[in-house]
Amino acid sequence: MVLFPERRVAIAVVAFSGLAIFLMLRGQYVVAVPGIDSTTYPARLALLSVVALFVERAVEVILTPWRAKTSEVMELERDVDAAAGKPVGSASLSLLKYKLDTQRIAFWLSTGFGVALAATGFRALEWFIEPVPMSASGSQPTQRAVFAVLDVVVTGMVLGGGADGIHKMAALIGTFVDQTRKRVAIARDRMPHQV
Repeated sequence: MVLFPERRVAIAVVAFSGLAIFLMLRGQYVVAVPGIDSTTYPARLALLSVVALFVERAVEVILTPWRAKTSEVMELERDVDAAAGKPVGSASLSLLKYKLDTQRIAFWLSTGFGVALAATGFRALEWFIEPVPMSASGSQPTQRAVFAVLDVVVTGMVLGGGADGIHKMAALIGTFVDQTRKRVAIARDRMPHQV
């Protein structure tokens, strides 16, 4: 059975992510991210965007020397065939398949880097909840472990999805906050003033 490059990358990323999650659950190699005040959601999303940009750049640095040369050669061959009046349908299809394979590899690499970062302590979901001592919350260690694993996976996928998606989330939250402020101001103006 021959594994295509994107499948090999996917298998490696899943194995690496599993190892990172295993080490996280054992309590080793965990780096604490300092808490951010709950009023600074935009700052949190901006930080997430910056880290996603780092991940995107790291993937680009890996993929460019590996995949770009072949893509450029395929484009040149297609263009030469087109200039010579030869049909370019199969060359265009091959180039498209190659670019789609590269996209899949980029997805797996980005997600792998994101999961690794989240497993070492850079988690987004925990930023949006208030930590409660175990005795006060009544939560079980298993519940916290499941939340931590889900946080790692979700943060990893968000980082793997790139900065553009995070920017869209930030814009949506900003719109929600602005609309809420306007509604509060209107409600406050309609209330009778006390002297």
